[in-house]
Amino acid sequence: MVLGKKVDCLQWLLLICISLGRYFEVTFLFLLLFSYRWYKFKKIALFFSLLLIHFCVTNYFVGYPIGKFIQQFILLFLLSVSYYQFFLNYVPDLNRLWDKYIRFCVFLSYFGLIQFLFYILVNIDITFFISFIDYAPQQSYRLRSYFLEPGYFATFIIPAVSYCFLQKDYWRQYKRRVIILVTALLLTFTTIGYFVMFFFFMYRYRKIILKYCYFLIIPIVMFALFILNYSTESQDMNSSWKAMVIKTSESINAFSDFEPEYFEVLNLSTYALLTNLWVANEAPCRLTGTGLGTHEINYEMGYQSDFFQYGLNQTDAYSLFTRLYSEFGIIGVFLVIYLLFKYRNINNPINVAILVVFISYFIRGGHYFIYGVVFYAYLFYYTSSITVNRMKGYCEKRINFL
Repeated sequence: MVLGKKVDCLQWLLLICISLGRYFEVTFLFLLLFSYRWYKFKKIALFFSLLLIHFCVTNYFVGYPIGKFIQQFILLFLLSVSYYQFFLNYVPDLNRLWDKYIRFCVFLSYFGLIQFLFYILVNIDITFFISFIDYAPQQSYRLRSYFLEPGYFATFIIPAVSYCFLQKDYWRQYKRRVIILVTALLLTFTTIGYFVMFFFFMYRYRKIILKYCYFLIIPIVMFALFILNYSTESQDMNSSWKAMVIKTSESINAFSDFEPEYFEVLNLSTYALLTNLWVANEAPCRLTGTGLGTHEINYEMGYQSDFFQYGLNQTDAYSLFTRLYSEFGIIGVFLVIYLLFKYRNINNPINVAILVVFISYFIRGGHYFIYGVVFYAYLFYYTSSITVNRMKGYCEKRINFL
């Protein structure tokens, strides 16, 4: 195990590369493969063998092109092996790595606040350089730091924000960190960000809420109705907040008329969510799915339109739930939920914080390897109660042997 400043430096570089996007992350991990001792990865090889068999069997019936599968398979395999070797060689202490992640999220939040205020005051985007890294959407009055979209930034810092509320007395010891992180998350004006904050508000004050729940029901309902009504009718309110409310209400209403033609008159986020969900539901092999990397093919074969935003989020299916349902069917969705349930550790705030981000991926974010999905998966695994107990047993046997 390599220790010292080299470990700290490589951990910081990894976090920076994750935040810059998949190309930097993959390149960094690939180059790192040649710098350390290799450990056997039998379970990873078995998992990817099953993925290959699954695709071959399903593709025998659907006859899809294999190009997209090969691309996704190679990238996912490379990241899985690389992160496995990285954690074994360069993560002697998970808590130290997690502390670096928290501090890095605080830095990103500071940078995002500067970017946000700068754009509001002088209408200049200081993060123009990401246009040279990947496709960058047009700037809006929403905080996104130097990420491609506000939603990506919100998802990246959700584990950090969650940890602030889950770790006992953390917010008292690091008030400035918590304030900066929460402010940045709220200024993204993302539905998932507000959902997470509402969840932890309810969690933080659960005893008071349960004690006075009967008295609070009527005021909460009246306040919610007032906000929804005001958000829909007011012309002077913040456009980002209004867009978020409209997106949520239209998503709910659209289920009563579940056809792609209706989705095209909704806002773009709702359109992307529902068209991809419709495509996944109409794709063949709903029990087992059509195989890794095939959602984009399902989209193009199942839904054609002249709509000017046709194809929006067809590569990532908008949400992880939709993509899993499309590519791995009902069995795949339930298997992932089972694994999340199996490897949870309610006694470890890091594990629970990452569980929260995976729940958010189910709502928004269907990429398998963008902005640290595989990184979070390994953190989730190594902080699970099963892995922790296994490591304790291994250490005890080693001590007894010595």
